[in-house]
Amino acid sequence: DVSSMNERLVRVESDVSSMNERLVRVESDVSSMNERLVRVESDVSSMNERLVRVESDISALRTDVDSLRTDMTEVRETTVKTQIIIENEIRRDIRILAEGQMTILQIAAPTDRVKALEDELKARDMLEDMLRRFGVRSNA
Repeated sequence: DVSSMNERLVRVESDVSSMNERLVRVESDVSSMNERLVRVESDVSSMNERLVRVESDISALRTDVDSLRTDMTEVRETTVKTQIIIENEIRRDIRILAEGQMTILQIAAPTDRVKALEDELKARDMLEDMLRRFGVRSNA
């Protein structure tokens, strides 16, 4: 029976040794997993910081978009006012100017007629000057 007990004891010792080796591997795996967990926690912390910056940027963009919307509303209002001024005042003023120009053109003597009258007056002045030189009096 002692021999059988010795064999069993050797097996138990072998099993304990095997379990110790497995325990060392498990401890090593746990240590490795702890290191990896620390890296993951660090990555998550970094991602949280980046997320805070992104959220801040999004908030700033929303503010900018709201400001642009306000600006666009003001531009639209100014455009409508400008269109009203153009339609009601400037077009009216241009029409009045055009009518005035047409009236001036209708009233004014044609340039060829004015030129002919100027030439006629020059010729008359020359003729009167010549008649005076020769001592002839003009009735005109």
